[in-house]
Amino acid sequence: MKVLNTYTMPRPFYGYNIPIAIQSAYLRDYASKNKMHFSLPVTEISKPNTYQMLSGILNDKKQIITNLAFVSIFVLPLYDYRKLKEIFDSKNIKNLNLHFTLESLILTPNKLLVWQKENVPLIGLTQDFSDFKGNRYESL
Repeated sequence: MKVLNTYTMPRPFYGYNIPIAIQSAYLRDYASKNKMHFSLPVTEISKPNTYQMLSGILNDKKQIITNLAFVSIFVLPLYDYRKLKEIFDSKNIKNLNLHFTLESLILTPNKLLVWQKENVPLIGLTQDFSDFKGNRYESL
């Protein structure tokens, strides 16, 4: 049975703030539905724009992972291509599959970088949840 390593984000991302317990439960359900063994999540440090824990698991020479799941692709620094490339620039991740459960995407690190270049310009055309917290939508 394949192992699904998991990563959770304790801070808001793309206008959402999903509690770690909910992220973990969702990732556990994803693992079960895909007949994978769920591994307890590595939780990122809550300091803004920090991806130390993610970099740590990707660069860990003692444990080579082949499947890493996130609740959403938007937990990653999609607006910073250099930072994204730096995070996934490791020799340990040649056969890594990145599972983005809410988007139903499975990408390799190289395909993630291509996805970022193709889709990030389009993200600005949509609204995120934070748009509804402003004065524009108070009457809803």
